Amino acid sequence: MVMPSRPTSTCLWPTSSIAGSLLRLPVERIGDGRLASMIAKIVRHRRDLPLLLEAAAELTAATIAIRCMPFRVILRSAGRAAQQPPSGKAARLAICDRIKWAIGACAPRLPWRPLCFPQGLAAQRMLRRRGVPSVFYYGARIEDEGMSAHVWVCDGERVIVGGKVPADMRVLLRVPPASAEGGCA
Repeated sequence: MVMPSRPTSTCLWPTSSIAGSLLRLPVERIGDGRLASMIAKIVRHRRDLPLLLEAAAELTAATIAIRCMPFRVILRSAGRAAQQPPSGKAARLAICDRIKWAIGACAPRLPWRPLCFPQGLAAQRMLRRRGVPSVFYYGARIEDEGMSAHVWVCDGERVIVGGKVPADMRVLLRVPPASAEGGCA
């Protein structure tokens, strides 16, 4: 009896595209195809894939750094100055919006569910790489059950990562330290 042949792998992208040639993901090796459907849902356009991969890599690196490195070393890397700022406010806002979207799209889909601290570190590094100055905030507040902490990253007056900051959240740390450029805390 001859069994019908089943393809051994299926590419998610056409092999003629850059993403297809770099990322030939065999569906059978992924398992039941959940990763393939996740990628298809969050990739709006092919141009988004590199940004999503960068966000996933930065979230992974930040999670590992938080678990393996001293806090002062992590903060030292977060405080490095941005290189060559983008020209114009519109360009800066567009970069911030894309990074906010990429971090927000990747974080809930990673198996370890990175929360605000790795998201803030990842966003800070991605913004700095593109020359966008940003401020990393670490805050805490007292609650009935104890203390809760939160991290958020701002570009001037807008929160990029960390969502709405509670009014009773006290800033414990700001990286880089307070300067003339303002912030959103």
